[in-house]
Amino acid sequence: MKKLRMLFGLLLSICSFSQQQCAYEELKIIQAPADIKIVKILEGKDSGLYGIVDKDGNFLTEGNNILISVQKNHIYLVDVDYNEGLMSVEGKWIGKMGEYQYKEKYTNMYSPPKAEKKKNFFIVYKKKGGRNVFGYLNLDGVLQIPFTYDDAEKFSEGLAAVKIGNKWGYIDENGTQVIPFLYDEASQFRHGSALVRDEDETFYIDKNGNEKLLKTFIKNIDEWIDRVKRHISSSFEEKIGVR
Repeated sequence: MKKLRMLFGLLLSICSFSQQQCAYEELKIIQAPADIKIVKILEGKDSGLYGIVDKDGNFLTEGNNILISVQKNHIYLVDVDYNEGLMSVEGKWIGKMGEYQYKEKYTNMYSPPKAEKKKNFFIVYKKKGGRNVFGYLNLDGVLQIPFTYDDAEKFSEGLAAVKIGNKWGYIDENGTQVIPFLYDEASQFRHGSALVRDEDETFYIDKNGNEKLLKTFIKNIDEWIDRVKRHISSSFEEKIGVR
């Protein structure tokens, strides 16, 4: 009986390792790609965890994942050891498990994708000298912009805000500096403008780093109007005794 139990345990281990004959069930995930399936393992050491199989039932990943999140053009995975991975919706690795850490993390598995647009770049980071350094991985799995920056934001309209030391600037998709590292805060570009802060001054810039005076003036007027409204409201509440 003892030998039989040992043999049964060995068979489960082999099944779990090979990932070819393990029993699994396909999960009902609306956004799952057409040619691959998100599955739940039903036996062995990975029972209750998740994996990805192709249309022929062959495993493309290990079956030891605690999260598989399908986005527009990529799939984010986290395994039991909290290694992260990224796969295309065609089933090809962008970043293998544990190869990178990703700034943008997803938690949805059954709900619709968080990102509304397809992504061409992913912010990745690693530890270096006790701090995180950031770079950009492209959709083909190439580290297009190396680990250079102390922080980084998503690309928008061809530019991304990145940080060196305490200052932010902007780079293009080739990693070339476009706008110098001058700002204490920097936002994404929208409709050709980005809001930045330099010490106590907050203003809009264009893609050449020039201040957009009219847009900044309008922003300042709007803020002044809001302050006046809050002051009037506060004064009125004081008069009627609102606590």
